[in-house]
Amino acid sequence: MKSLFLILVLMIFGFASDIEGFRDMKWGDNPSKLGKTTIVEKHPEEKSFIYKKNNESFKIGETLLDGIFYDFFDNKLETVILKFSSKKSLDSLKQAFEEKYGGRGFIKQNKYIEEYYFVDGGPASISMNCNSSYSKCYIFISNTKILEEAEAYRKSVAKKGAKDL
Repeated sequence: MKSLFLILVLMIFGFASDIEGFRDMKWGDNPSKLGKTTIVEKHPEEKSFIYKKNNESFKIGETLLDGIFYDFFDNKLETVILKFSSKKSLDSLKQAFEEKYGGRGFIKQNKYIEEYYFVDGGPASISMNCNSSYSKCYIFISNTKILEEAEAYRKSVAKKGAKDL
């Protein structure tokens, strides 16, 4: 009976580990921790800057990515974006994430396109989408708390802007 209880506990808690960031970056880290970078997009009015790290390895397992981007809100790491170009890469990356984070895996959100949402990410979420007809595929790994802060800030900026109309 004790072993059955232990197995159930491991099934519920043991397979899902929290997503604390990406590689050596943790949620909330400052962009300076990336080292040498290039700013890819900047939206100072939204306190949002997207960087790419110079000399980044674009390999995850045997999958070669097209790019890795780090999105910061108010100088805190909010989202990591992985860009690639094939459904085959999506399948391989999905398996790598399931291997690392376990849990119940991904739920397909839309039956017409390859789009998934990760269930057990702790303080983070993962969404994957792949539009094979355009060869554009992305994985977004986001910290839920910082993402909510950014959204609240954007709404406050929009509200202030509406007064100027």
